[in-house]
Amino acid sequence: MKKGIIIAQYFPLTTTINATIVDNGIGIRQSFINSKKYKKISDKQAVEKALEERGSSKNNGDNVRGMGLNYTSDFACGLLGEFQIFSGKVN
Repeated sequence: MKKGIIIAQYFPLTTTINATIVDNGIGIRQSFINSKKYKKISDKQAVEKALEERGSSKNNGDNVRGMGLNYTSDFACGLLGEFQIFSGKVN
């Protein structure tokens, strides 16, 4: 069962990286709603929260998650590349 697609490309001449994440699972927003941490959250707010450091719907106590999107975004943008997420109504 596929729940997403990740596409990345490195451009050696300009030393940039472009990364795109396509979410075709339940969506980032629904994941936050299912966690019961958020009753109302828009797709845009959920993606913004997911991009924050430790911005996961699954963080609890010592089980810290939510670094992947933050690091990937910082990495791509730090190399003057682009980073895109397509989830729900966000693109």
